[in-house]
Amino acid sequence: MCKWDLGSHVSNETWLPFSFYLEEIMEHSRKIFLTYDEQIKLLKNRGLNITDKDNARHYLEYFGYFDLINGYKDLFLKNRATEKYKPNVDFSDIVGLYMYDYYLRSDLLSALYLVEKSLKSVISYTFSKKYGEDDSKYLLPSSFDTRPHSEDRVVSTIRTMKNLIHDNNQNGNKTICHYIQKHGYIPLWVLFTIATFGNVSVFYANMKDKDKSTISARYGLNSNELSSMMYFLTHIRNACAHGHRVYTFGSDSRRPLTIPRVDLHYK
Repeated sequence: MCKWDLGSHVSNETWLPFSFYLEEIMEHSRKIFLTYDEQIKLLKNRGLNITDKDNARHYLEYFGYFDLINGYKDLFLKNRATEKYKPNVDFSDIVGLYMYDYYLRSDLLSALYLVEKSLKSVISYTFSKKYGEDDSKYLLPSSFDTRPHSEDRVVSTIRTMKNLIHDNNQNGNKTICHYIQKHGYIPLWVLFTIATFGNVSVFYANMKDKDKSTISARYGLNSNELSSMMYFLTHIRNACAHGHRVYTFGSDSRRPLTIPRVDLHYK
C-alpha cells in the first residue's frame, strides 16, 4: 500500500490545528455504546428539543436509536455533516414521522398481499393451462423464453423452482409432501404458495412474450409495464415486510425505482 507522508507536505504550524480537527472528525465518526440518558443528552446537544425526558427514553427503548433517530432525522437536520437540528424541532416530530411511516408500511403491505395473491393466481392459471400441472414437464426450458440471451436466466429460474420443491419436501412442508406422495408432482398453483413475490416476478420475466402478454392484458397493461411494476412492487413489499423506511423509498435506492406511468394512472 502506498503511504503518504503528511508531515513532509505540511508544516508543524499547519499540522497542529489540523490534527485536532482530524481527531474531532474521528471521534465524531466513532460508533460507541450510549445509555438512554446519554442518547438523550447527545440529541439535546445537537439542538433537538426534548421536554419530556421520560417519554423520549420510552421511545428510544421501544424503537431503538438507530431505527428511530438515524432512520428519520434527515428531514429535520440543519446540517447533515454535524447532525445539528433545525430550530424548534421537537423529539415528537421525529416520532410522528416514524409512526406515519409505520402506518404507511402497514397499509402498503396489506394492499401488496392482495396484489401478490392475484398475480400468483393469474400467472399459475395461464401457465398451467398451456404447459400442464406436472412440474417435471412444465419446468423445462422450452416452456420459457427460448431466445439465446435468456438462456442463463431461464436455467436459473427453473433451478430456483426445483430447489423450492426439494427444500420444502426435505423440511416436511405438509402441502408439498402431500402432493409428492399422493400425486407425484407439484402443480404450479401449489408451488407458488411457497414461492416469494420475487420468485414469481422473475418467473414471469422469463416467460415467453406471448404468454406474458396474455397475463398483462388481464390488468390492462403490456408485458413490459407489468414486469416493471412487479420488479418495483417486489422491492417495496420486501421493504415493508422487513420494517425498512418507505416514505422515501424510491430515492433511497442506488438504482432509482419507479412505477412506469400508464393509462391506469389517468382513470
